[in-house]
Amino acid sequence: MPVRIDLSTLPVPDAIEEISVSTLVEEYKTYLLALDDFPLSAERLAHPGEPLVALLESLAYRETLMRSRVNAAVRAVMLPSATGADLDNLGSYWNLDRKEDETDADFRSRIQLSPESYSNAGTASAYRYHADQWTTTLNFGAARFTNTLTHDLDLPISVKDVQVASQHGYTIDVQVLGDWNPVSSINDTANASLQGGVADYLNGPNIRAVCDVLNVTAVQQQYYKVNASITVGPGPDPSVIEDEVQANLAAFRTDRYLINESIPLSGLYAAVHPSGVRSSDLSVSIAINDSDEAPFFALTTGDLPPSDGLAWYLYTWTISVLQEAE
Repeated sequence: MPVRIDLSTLPVPDAIEEISVSTLVEEYKTYLLALDDFPLSAERLAHPGEPLVALLESLAYRETLMRSRVNAAVRAVMLPSATGADLDNLGSYWNLDRKEDETDADFRSRIQLSPESYSNAGTASAYRYHADQWTTTLNFGAARFTNTLTHDLDLPISVKDVQVASQHGYTIDVQVLGDWNPVSSINDTANASLQGGVADYLNGPNIRAVCDVLNVTAVQQQYYKVNASITVGPGPDPSVIEDEVQANLAAFRTDRYLINESIPLSGLYAAVHPSGVRSSDLSVSIAINDSDEAPFFALTTGDLPPSDGLAWYLYTWTISVLQEAE
């Protein structure tokens, strides 16, 4: 599979200017002092109470607003930086609509991958792109999420990650991972819908290469949990630190919940050790049974290695914060 450009590593375009009010004020002063028919001394412009200086500062501020608007317009038409409705309009160039509740990052990734769909040879990236287009909604009369009963649930079913490989000539193995909370009583039903729906979609007459045989499987989740003990100094508010750690772990779960992806302990330690933390310690446990609602966990050590056909999912975490005395 070809390596895609990491858009976050691209340099800032030359069209985007660095703007400084003070720099503009100095440019105005230089221009005025160079005028032969405008009697003005440098000493007068150096005085902070000079009314003309206040006027130049006001003009520089307004020019800064105008140039900032130009910078924003440049960013709005570039894939790495466009957001919201600007990104929606960029997607229209490739005849792509944003899926319901799709984030800018996910939509941007689909746009970047879309040219692969132009191939008529059934490339891995082309199948990856088309699999990512599939979505549906399942209705469940009631479903249980972590012991909370939800009635009349409409669950959007879409694709979070795809891996494509071919090890037997014309047989194409497509692994798909669903983009929903797998900790629920409906996970098996959702996985079955994902597998069947993506298989039907990819086997459509306008997608599958004539000679290809597709084998679509839904990736299974492997659960793990984290217990973290954090010590903070006497200054920071422990509740603020805990909220930051909660947000960090949630972001880590989303970022690493991918097919055949490892879970490095260094990443978990970074998540539980934001600024203000003196020390942190954590333990990681992995589920050793197949239950989605009541898995049994056992302690493990070291990084959680990648496993073909599986995706590590952070099932839950506990955080205890101790503050040192002054």
